Amino acid sequence: MNGALTVGSIRSGWRSWGAGALAASLIAGLLLGAQGGSAHALTLPVDSSHALPERPARMDVGADGTIYATLPTEIAIAIEPRGVPGDLGRIIELPGTAKPFDIAVTADGATAYVSRTSPSPDLEGSIERVDLRTGEVAALAGLGTWVTDVQLTADDATLVVASPGDQEVVLIDTASDEVRARVTVPSQPLGLAVANGIAYVGGSPFLHAIDVKSASVIATGRIPDGYTDSLAVVGGAVVAAVISGTPVDARLVAFDARTLDVLDSVDLEVTDPQLFAQFQIAASASRVYATWALNWAFEGVEYSTAVVPFMSGTFGTPEPLTPSPLNASAVATDRAGDWLALGGDVSLQVGPGVELLATGDEIVPTVEATARIAKKKLRVTGVTTSVAPGTKVTIHVRTGKKYVAQKKTAKVRADGTFSWQQSFRGKTARLYVVVGEPGSQDSIRTKAIRVSRSAT
Repeated sequence: MNGALTVGSIRSGWRSWGAGALAASLIAGLLLGAQGGSAHALTLPVDSSHALPERPARMDVGADGTIYATLPTEIAIAIEPRGVPGDLGRIIELPGTAKPFDIAVTADGATAYVSRTSPSPDLEGSIERVDLRTGEVAALAGLGTWVTDVQLTADDATLVVASPGDQEVVLIDTASDEVRARVTVPSQPLGLAVANGIAYVGGSPFLHAIDVKSASVIATGRIPDGYTDSLAVVGGAVVAAVISGTPVDARLVAFDARTLDVLDSVDLEVTDPQLFAQFQIAASASRVYATWALNWAFEGVEYSTAVVPFMSGTFGTPEPLTPSPLNASAVATDRAGDWLALGGDVSLQVGPGVELLATGDEIVPTVEATARIAKKKLRVTGVTTSVAPGTKVTIHVRTGKKYVAQKKTAKVRADGTFSWQQSFRGKTARLYVVVGEPGSQDSIRTKAIRVSRSAT
């Protein structure tokens, strides 16, 4: 008595987010996860994988997918080009004994700024400029006694440096490599993200927004019940990786990028009891990627990397990212969010290394639907990608020679799925599904779906 199943899919009619070269692979991973009975895993295509002497501490990613990583024990930085074997990468050794921590690379891939984390007095000014073409290293002077995070503005004109040792954010003019301004903050600045001319700096218990041009604090928000040392900017919001308590409570908190008011939060279930375990995040156009040094759990299974959808100021349900390192140590995306780099123990065979994945955020929102006729009812179920929860779903069923909009509608659930049913006495049906307001430029629709009731 169950009807024959037919799937209709579409990816047109929405504002284009760019070319969809990786659409088939990404959407397949999303749909398989959404339809399965267990964990909803997101699978991203691995573009390249590289072995390294050790797990990286921090990374930066170029627009061409080149990965730049700091190697603390090796006292070096690694340069791993996209899509080439790992042995074609480069290692640049750094002078001295201070361990490299964070790295920021100019858009042309010519210069890297590296922070050295040792707080020893003789390492004052522990930022170094590295010529990535020649390997020449030059120290920047007078920065402070302990610096950590570094990021460049979009035009590469200013290097923003978090200096917890002096409770300052230091702004450096990259044309001269001289300090342009120092901005004092009430607590140690831990965690840094720069976007649209604003530097966001975390710590405990406050989050600050600093206008880079005027070197002034323009907004302050309070981090609820914890501290953060990793930030990311996504979808008009600042997302903080917040840690508190023993055993550890780990969660993501989203703040409005202008006012720093709290928009939303989501808990992550972690199995690592260490309070000071590494917890880093990065973001693409509509997702936050969170790595935990040892383990993050989902439905009883342990993973190293969580993916959390983020649209319209709201988090979706966290899900695992596969593949991902067995033991993650670092995560980064390029400035456009098109590439995701993961560092850690890539596999039992390879050991420490980095992987480059394409985020797939350039894919337009999609909808797939399945119809069936059973027990005098027409039932439609479907799944969407990159569609906000609560979006209206309308089913158009053909009556005679015309399609008509049904009075009953559905809404997209938090996990991207929807369902609809209506009384139906016929043996065959032809229909299509519209997600969003019908007729608007933001709506998407499936191709025509044909379904027939089959006798058993």
